[in-house]
Amino acid sequence: MIETVADLRSWIAADLARFPQRPVVTLLRQPQSRWLVRLRITEWCRVPGLRQFLKWRLQAGAVRLGYTVQPGNLGKGIRLPHWGMIVMNSEARVGSNCQIGPGVVLGEARGGSPIIGNDVYIAPNATLLGPIKVGDRALIGAGAVVTKDVPAGETWAGVPARSLS
Repeated sequence: MIETVADLRSWIAADLARFPQRPVVTLLRQPQSRWLVRLRITEWCRVPGLRQFLKWRLQAGAVRLGYTVQPGNLGKGIRLPHWGMIVMNSEARVGSNCQIGPGVVLGEARGGSPIIGNDVYIAPNATLLGPIKVGDRALIGAGAVVTKDVPAGETWAGVPARSLS
């Protein structure tokens, strides 16, 4: 949760540190990094009218990039390496230092949404559905359809996804 200006700075620094270039270069070259900064500022803002305006601007950027992500759903140090469709249910949560590829869906099924741990890699076009938990340091393969809990440190792939480790 971003409460103070110091928190805001640390969250933005953590997000930008996940890109290979220096922060200034990243902001100039990567539209998804600018969107992440906008997301963090929107999460930090508590002024009602300004917050609504920031949400509107965030949504405009999200449409261009193909993101459907609500403020407050992504942990610190998130990496979105490519722009392209990312759809997250409003109840889904992603931990710190995760990487999410394009085409990923974190959706609701059976009355719940996914909870993703820390340091998780979700490859492009993966789909995670339902009230599942993905443990820390897990890897979800490209195109996988995950409907069961993924233990920490395991690699899952396939349709339906199963453990490879």
